[in-house]
Amino acid sequence: MEWSNQTTISKLVLIPCMLSISCLIQIAFYTLLATQLKEQSLSVLNAIIECKWYLFRAPIKRALVYMLMNTEQHCLILTAAGMVEICNPLLIAILQKVFSAITLLQVLTDDAN
Repeated sequence: MEWSNQTTISKLVLIPCMLSISCLIQIAFYTLLATQLKEQSLSVLNAIIECKWYLFRAPIKRALVYMLMNTEQHCLILTAAGMVEICNPLLIAILQKVFSAITLLQVLTDDAN
C-alpha cells in the first residue's frame, strides 16, 4: 500500500517538473533564435549604412534609401502576444525567478523537516 502511494506521489511531482523543464527549454530556444534574428536584421541595416553608396548610380541609390527606410521601421523583433519582446534579458529574468522560487521551496521544505 505504501509503495503505490509513493509512486503516485512521484508521478504527481515528476510530470509537472518535466513539463516545466520542457517549457524552459522551449523559451530558451525561442529567445536565442529571436535574438539572432534581431541581430541579423540590424546587420542588414549596418551593411546598407556602411556601403559606399555614393559610388552607385541614382536608381541604386534610390533603392538603398528605400531599403534603409524599410529596415529602420521594420526591424525584425519577435514578441510574445505583442506585449513582451522576446530576447536574452527576458530569458535571464525568467531563469532568475525560477531559481529564486526553487531556493525558496528548498528553504521551506528544510524548515518543515
